[in-house]
Amino acid sequence: MTFPQAVLSFAVVAGLLTLVPGIDTSIVLRAGLTRRRAAAFATAAGVCCGALAWGAAAAVGPRIRARPTTARYGAPG
Repeated sequence: MTFPQAVLSFAVVAGLLTLVPGIDTSIVLRAGLTRRRAAAFATAAGVCCGALAWGAAAAVGPRIRARPTTARYGAPG
């Protein structure tokens, strides 16, 4: 497999995975179909808040973990 073929294969698979709905979509749809509209909006808001918290933790986590290392070895931090 050549490099352009590998990149094209990756792009196709990544594109398909991007288009396929995930578990969050299933949870919001279930709330919308089995309960009222307000429950679906609340579920969607919860999913968004969870994604925001996950992203913030992923952004802050490595920095907190690296702080003792920079102080220990005298690297600028």
